[in-house]
Amino acid sequence: MCPNCFENDINKFESYTDFEEFEKLLDSKVNKGEVEFLDEEKDWDGNYICKTCYELWTLSVPDNAWRGYFLPREKAISYESRINREESISGYGCITIVVLLAIIFYLILN
Repeated sequence: MCPNCFENDINKFESYTDFEEFEKLLDSKVNKGEVEFLDEEKDWDGNYICKTCYELWTLSVPDNAWRGYFLPREKAISYESRINREESISGYGCITIVVLLAIIFYLILN
């Protein structure tokens, strides 16, 4: 990170208005040539590189409940992995609850 790109990670946009303000800043940096958009086929909405420090940044645009983020590439990969892991764990929790309820109802009815 350097003063020409971004000094802070954004782990989530608190509101869509916050994202729009950030998007204006990002567009300004792209137009000035400080940051360049990388046209890559990835799961993310946008990848950018700082033309000074060569830090790779990843943008995930907020969508409904998803708050999005703007993080250095390595942190974005870790963040996505953690989110996917948490979602799979919560899925197992739901299945466990359903099975327990089925067992309880079976025991009550018999």
